[in-house]
Amino acid sequence: MTGSARSPAAARRGLLIKGGKYLETLACAAVLLIDKTGTLTLGRPQITNVVSLIGLPEERLLMLAAAAERYWEHPLAEAVQAAAQERRLPPLEPETLEAPAGGGRKGRCAGGGGAGWWGARGP
Repeated sequence: MTGSARSPAAARRGLLIKGGKYLETLACAAVLLIDKTGTLTLGRPQITNVVSLIGLPEERLLMLAAAAERYWEHPLAEAVQAAAQERRLPPLEPETLEAPAGGGRKGRCAGGGGAGWWGARGP
């Protein structure tokens, strides 16, 4: 049974929640990306705002995100790359890069103002 069947208020708003553990995980998230290409966007995702919740300057955060997405051809990866290019941010080369199943990206890079590490934990 999905969460929408247990939450009439969410169902009335068109939300489908596939279990409570995802909402619990979301409470610990620093960043939320919604992958609904063509549904929430005009068919081409675009980064409109960068908000740092971890004390990094927004440009540095975008540089690290672009490094994390550098070798992926997903529409959201391309949107992150495009946002960095539009802001004329220098590209960073990841020293390490992993994409654990269901866990986003994990890696490390240096340059462009000091070392940086990023990571995401799956549920």
